[in-house]
Amino acid sequence: MARQRRHFIQEHKDEIVRMVLDGPHPIAHVACEVGIHDTASGNRVRDYRRRHGGDASTGSTGGEKNAVHRGLPQSTQASFREQVSDPS
Repeated sequence: MARQRRHFIQEHKDEIVRMVLDGPHPIAHVACEVGIHDTASGNRVRDYRRRHGGDASTGSTGGEKNAVHRGLPQSTQASFREQVSDPS
């Protein structure tokens, strides 16, 4: 039986792109963290870069690295912390 297709609002898509561009983790890691395919996440990052002239940053001043996960559900943040502390 096929899975139901999920739809994300633009704000959520933008947050995923910010996590990739502002954070220390690669696209595949962020995609796994939020439960989407890495190709979808990569396409969103590529589209963002095209719209913004190839600029790799989203305007981060460096102090925002700790706020990468803002807006994500607490369960996702906790799951990510567990994965980072136990990479097995």
